[in-house]
Amino acid sequence: MRPAFWQSVASYFSGDHHLVFDLFNEPHPDSNRDTTAAWQCVRDGGTCPGVSFPAAGMQQLVNVVRAAGATQPLMIAGPQFAGDVDQWLAYEPSDPLHQLVASVHIYEPNFAPCDTQACWTSQLDPAGHARAGGDRRAGVQGLHRQLGRAVAGQRRRPWHQLHRLGVERWQLLGRAVR
Repeated sequence: MRPAFWQSVASYFSGDHHLVFDLFNEPHPDSNRDTTAAWQCVRDGGTCPGVSFPAAGMQQLVNVVRAAGATQPLMIAGPQFAGDVDQWLAYEPSDPLHQLVASVHIYEPNFAPCDTQACWTSQLDPAGHARAGGDRRAGVQGLHRQLGRAVAGQRRRPWHQLHRLGVERWQLLGRAVR
């Protein structure tokens, strides 16, 4: 994403607090690997391995959105097409408003790096717990059926509810939006 785009969007929608901004959808630097170089690229941007253009980093985009006067929550994804958040806390951008959401995209089983309950507990739960002021924000997009299933076959609340984490569900409808 280009910073000028986010400056324009943030300025235009700064007064609309029904919105959450997803600053960079599914980053995948360093050949889509979970490496230090990939995480540094996601946060800091610049010339990155596996990216053929100078990339804007999440920190730059957070700064641009906040300078435009927008106060909405900002979704921040990690590398691997936003498939994991194992190093999210170490590479979390700085936000003066403390309105960041650790975003992870989980689709079908065996398609995302973090698609098991064990991974959710080790990655999503810490990212959600660590939010400033106890604000538990970890967003899960493209949620697949497993996250909502009962734990161990028992009728219980879904995993994300038990761990008090938010879920954003979306769907492609296969028709033109007018």
